[in-house]
Amino acid sequence: MCEGLKHQPIEIDGDGFITKDVEDRFRRLLGTKQSFANAVIETVQLANEILNSLEATYPHETKLEQQKVATLALLAREIEVSESMVILAAYGVRQELYSLIRIFLDAYFILANVCSDQDFFREYCLTDEITRLKLMNVASTQNHELFEKLKNYADDDVRNALRGRIEEDGIRPFRSEEYAKKVGCSAIYDSRYRLASSAIHTSPRCLQEYIETNDDGYVCRIVRNGDAAGRDLVLADMASFLLVLLQGVCEVFAHPEPSAIKRLKDQLETAI
Repeated sequence: MCEGLKHQPIEIDGDGFITKDVEDRFRRLLGTKQSFANAVIETVQLANEILNSLEATYPHETKLEQQKVATLALLAREIEVSESMVILAAYGVRQELYSLIRIFLDAYFILANVCSDQDFFREYCLTDEITRLKLMNVASTQNHELFEKLKNYADDDVRNALRGRIEEDGIRPFRSEEYAKKVGCSAIYDSRYRLASSAIHTSPRCLQEYIETNDDGYVCRIVRNGDAAGRDLVLADMASFLLVLLQGVCEVFAHPEPSAIKRLKDQLETAI
């Protein structure tokens, strides 16, 4: 139905969330590690600059045009997660940085697949059908008023029709481990991703960060201070992975790769 329509540029609405106050606070917090602080801030700034410089249009009629749209949306998502990490770090928050790096890595695996496979985004979007069916099935067993509207909509016919479509089309569930493997990131998944998962699930390993024991093994203190070493490692991972993503994004758009990417990579390696 879009045939014959003139292609229009996709607008980028918004310019991020890191203010000058956040930047200054972040740099003060990192103290003597100003080279590292600058590298992290500049990496996020570069990501915003690249996002705003990329050209994509609608209607999206070809696979490349569709790939570009998916790439833009996912890059915007990844930048927001990155900015959130900088903002939290600037205020000394620690554990939630681990939660966010896992969220970042989920998006990293997805965006890496989108950049390398024009058909992947459709596969990724269809995983939501399985999530919908799970919610419908759960609602069907509940009598609480929170589920009333969904139960009224998702009767047996609706659920069976959705289940049939999932089986017929071979729709697969969301699998970060599988997505990581497809783009050669199994080692990242089995290390950084798995370790960060403890913060998401509030596992016992996560709670260890909040307690201090005495020589007899009794908890003597609840700790709410920051962890500079852990913070810096997570921020370094975020910035390094974001730079890798920016290289892939530039390839999709045939956009010249900024020389700043290599400079910032080198700066991050020497600053930590």
